[in-house]
Amino acid sequence: MIDRNTGMNGTGVDENVTFTLNTVDRHAVAYDARHHCLNGNVSGTLQAKGEGGWSLNYINPVIQPLPEATGADTYNGTVTGEVAATLTKVNGVATSGPKVIQAGEKGSPDWIVRRLIPLECGRLQGFPDGWAEIAPLTSPQEFPFWREVYARDCEIKRKRPSRKIMQGGSTESDKALMRWHDGLHSMAAEYAMWGNGMALPNALFFVKNAFRELGKPAEDVKLGSLFDGSGTMPLCAVMCGGRAVWASEVEPYPIAVTRTHLPHMKHLGSVKDVRGDKIEPVDIITFGSPCQDLSIAGKRAGLGGGRSGLFWEAIRIIIEMLVATNGKYPRFVIWENVPGALSSNGGKDFETVINELLRIRGFAGGRADKPILQHGKWGGFANYGAVAYRIVNV
Repeated sequence: MIDRNTGMNGTGVDENVTFTLNTVDRHAVAYDARHHCLNGNVSGTLQAKGEGGWSLNYINPVIQPLPEATGADTYNGTVTGEVAATLTKVNGVATSGPKVIQAGEKGSPDWIVRRLIPLECGRLQGFPDGWAEIAPLTSPQEFPFWREVYARDCEIKRKRPSRKIMQGGSTESDKALMRWHDGLHSMAAEYAMWGNGMALPNALFFVKNAFRELGKPAEDVKLGSLFDGSGTMPLCAVMCGGRAVWASEVEPYPIAVTRTHLPHMKHLGSVKDVRGDKIEPVDIITFGSPCQDLSIAGKRAGLGGGRSGLFWEAIRIIIEMLVATNGKYPRFVIWENVPGALSSNGGKDFETVINELLRIRGFAGGRADKPILQHGKWGGFANYGAVAYRIVNV
């Protein structure tokens, strides 16, 4: 499966909206302002639809700075007024920075691009309001877990860990750890999480199909998530009536999000440290391995890159579990990535992905399928028996 994230590549559903895009790591929307009044105090935002979901709706749009533009560290969760201009086009000239446009003002823009606030990013990806919030760290039983997360984060990012946080065993050390944890949720961290995430409706479509094909009671279905991020796949499992058993993630803030909302899910840390034959077997393994080296926005290092190359760790974990369970678990594997995966290294990377997934079938006791050879460009979907792929756009 290849997911095309609504917040980054989707098309606006309101007739006044031209498109949505991603400005570095900030989702943004662009809309035509040539034929609409620009006075008033209501900013274009996401409005709830009667049948459920959200619709882009612009009424008297005004560009105003986000709280972070004035040095604020947090936002109050409301939408109206909390928007920032990333680009305006006035009299055919592109300008940047916050700018309030009044009705009839000379130099009214032809179009406006503004950032979405984090709440809107989550809504565009189909998540319930409040999913990005984290519970404060208060339980001493949680302290060892979070010290381990902190130490691993410092190691990965090559930062010197705080001696006070790491020493433990004292009130001051525990307070320092709690301050670090409770400060994980910032606008920047939430933007990054949504920017690296996938749309919940897309994920739910595939997880629901896997649940149905398993042919067992939903409450007996177990799902494990590698490169978990915002917890999309585990949330899908719960929505389907199943169990989110474990997840692998290294970024502290997304871990705090899923720890808050899915407290019974076990966290395994880095995929490099996970052994498929040592963890609880699951019916479904999902993995949205890093896309940076596959994306058309990156340097296209492909599966040989340091980040997207973590794909091989997931393959290793899956095979280890299959061997340990005599081919019984997992029954389904769902790989999610960006459309750039189809063209990376001239399409050869995706040929490798397809053939590795077909190879897994042999460890599951199935018939060994013939390798797939690339012929021209990969299309939007295809079925190769045990393996199928599809580009999804909403």
